[in-house]
Amino acid sequence: MKKKRKISTLLAVLLLIVGLGVLLYPSLSDLYYRWEAEQEIAQYNQVAEATQEDYSDLWAAAEEYNRKLAQGNAFSVAATAEEEAKIEQFLNPLGNGMMGYIDIPKINVHLPIYQGIEEQALQAGVGFWPGTSLPTGGPSTHCVLTAHNGLVRAKMFTDLDQLVEGDTFSLSILDRVLTYEVDQILVTEPDEVDALQIVEGQDYVTLYTCTPYGVNTHRLLVRGHRIETPENVNLGNGAVDIIRTQSGMTVLITLAVVGLLILLFRIWRIFRARKKKQQT
Repeated sequence: MKKKRKISTLLAVLLLIVGLGVLLYPSLSDLYYRWEAEQEIAQYNQVAEATQEDYSDLWAAAEEYNRKLAQGNAFSVAATAEEEAKIEQFLNPLGNGMMGYIDIPKINVHLPIYQGIEEQALQAGVGFWPGTSLPTGGPSTHCVLTAHNGLVRAKMFTDLDQLVEGDTFSLSILDRVLTYEVDQILVTEPDEVDALQIVEGQDYVTLYTCTPYGVNTHRLLVRGHRIETPENVNLGNGAVDIIRTQSGMTVLITLAVVGLLILLFRIWRIFRARKKKQQT
């Protein structure tokens, strides 16, 4: 009888620990992912600031690519693989495929942007869709950036459906910040690309993800048009965000550990009290 009680108590403790782990995993995993992303962004900013490089040649090459793209065939999914090999030389100052980063203040998104939409890039951050305009801004450009929705380990574009017309987001690329205001939100079939085409004279960026959450049968397209960037935008805010994210993660982990210890202590006291009662 005593042995059965001990086993029952141990099972209860294990179930509580597993339950607590399952409950905390999404939040802890997302915080850790954000911390990793902030490190990448901080490194990008540090390199850009330390080198004090003149990026005019990089911008000129990317803008020339965009001009040729606007004069060519319409965007299609089939063109993605063909264009992917061409973009490696553009806007890649660190040599690791990171083009810059995106900020979406309303939904607290601050993520690196990588070349391509292969899974490796999408697991690390936001992917630039080859075959669309490089993120340089300018007339007759339409850049498409895509990220996952509903990953267990990171939120990424999970909250993209919370944006409404008039919200803003910005792209930090090399030494420039490009700001966009949301002007169109669409839900389309996966193979529909009409809304991703270049429009003559317009400067667009579309944020692209799967929808609805957990089902992913359609695609959510949030388009923004270029507006003037506010003067108070700080290119070097990565370090501050890292500190904030690290602090939040430290607090959450500390609370989880303390809570688990308190729980284990209470269970131990109950077990000890029962044992004493049985001995008397």
